[in-house]
Amino acid sequence: MRSQSRKQNVHESVNSKSDVAIVASEDSESIKLSQKKSHNIINLAEGLPMQITKEQLKAILSQPASNVADKVVLLDARDRLVRLMRDIKGKTGNTKKAITLRGTCLDMCPEKERYSRAEKHRLALFEMLVSDEKDYEVDHRLAVKEYSRSSADQAEPLAHELRPLPVLQMTMDYLIARIVNRCDKPGENLAEWFNFLWDRMRGIRK
Repeated sequence: MRSQSRKQNVHESVNSKSDVAIVASEDSESIKLSQKKSHNIINLAEGLPMQITKEQLKAILSQPASNVADKVVLLDARDRLVRLMRDIKGKTGNTKKAITLRGTCLDMCPEKERYSRAEKHRLALFEMLVSDEKDYEVDHRLAVKEYSRSSADQAEPLAHELRPLPVLQMTMDYLIARIVNRCDKPGENLAEWFNFLWDRMRGIRK
């Protein structure tokens, strides 16, 4: 009888230790997972670091954007992830095959540029919403891509940053039909009018 009782106590003790080990293992895995998640979390207000992993970029893209600055960071993270995946694919694929880059942007101005210029207060009057509530807000329908000089350290554009020929034609038609004749409008700022047309048409020709 005593022997059976001792065996039962030993068995319960072994089970108890086993349960403790399982709980400890689960806690350890939970801590590791929590540390991994916290390692991937980046404060959008601080912008993107120079060195960043694919997992961190994906974690950033899952975060909500509460303002224009956050949207710029998210769109920048998207572009960096696309470039990273493209580079990885290029290293593993056939590098001898030439790739023709075709524009896919269907707007007169790419999305990231619109938010970036709105954040930096670099919008022309012709690209802004007229509103009593907000003094500085981009009109996404009327924004036109700025001209940018090519440089050696400039990243290769992505497909969604380039406008295909029909969109370039639509943009030119808009400038001629809606902006050119505004020089006859009383009180129009002719300097801004001229600079806007000169810059945006130059961007189309590039």
